[in-house]
Amino acid sequence: MDFYHAAAWVKENEAIIKGYITKYRNFSPYEECDYMQEAYESAFIAATRCREKNIKFEAAFWKVFRSQISVITPAPDI
Repeated sequence: MDFYHAAAWVKENEAIIKGYITKYRNFSPYEECDYMQEAYESAFIAATRCREKNIKFEAAFWKVFRSQISVITPAPDI
């Protein structure tokens, strides 16, 4: 998958991604648009990884995205 298709995939799956980030937004100073920016960045990384490792784009995306948003979301108990 190339970067254009990765960006299009994020746009097509925007509702699912926004639903996923809802639980993180309660503990974060970031807005929805910040998380969507992370989704696009994760898609670009996943597009490269899926070619290198011969894995499905969707699997690579969710792995990268979860990792990325865990880094920017503070732990709720801190």
